[in-house]
Amino acid sequence: MSDYIDLTVVGKVIAAGLLFGAVLPLVFATGLRALSADTGDTASYRSGFQITRSPAALALAAVCFAVVAASVGFGIYLIMHKS
Repeated sequence: MSDYIDLTVVGKVIAAGLLFGAVLPLVFATGLRALSADTGDTASYRSGFQITRSPAALALAAVCFAVVAASVGFGIYLIMHKS
């Protein structure tokens, strides 16, 4: 359309902004929510109580945090190798 504006690059910037600005925080928040979920069962100990978490919630939290860490690492990789 224009000699001054490359719309494909603008589209890539918008897509990256949505990915890193909206989707990754959502994935991180999902991981935190899964990590804070408990089964409701508490066991009494001398020091207080213990919150038990389901293995599925722990697995979901681990996957969410791994996706976020991999995305941050990939972003750093792109920055280092594009300059």
